[in-house]
Amino acid sequence: MHLPLIGDFRCVVAGIPDEQRGERLVVLYTHPDLPPAELWRALSETGLPKLWLPKRENIYQVEALPSLGTGKLDMQAVKAKAQQLADSNASA
Repeated sequence: MHLPLIGDFRCVVAGIPDEQRGERLVVLYTHPDLPPAELWRALSETGLPKLWLPKRENIYQVEALPSLGTGKLDMQAVKAKAQQLADSNASA
């Protein structure tokens, strides 16, 4: 899916463990001027099934996405970062 709102900035969706549902979606993105609420609004207007949309509180703007030496996303590090952000958000 292409979101013009993101432009050339990178984003990734990862699944992390959730006690109630088994797994929850988390979005990490690098656009510095895009508030998470605006990204959530744009995603919710795409017509995607609600099951495929992360909750508003599970969208995080980050400076950079973890990548491997090849330039590809490091999905293991992405999931760890997503878990870290979700845990710090839950304890705040």
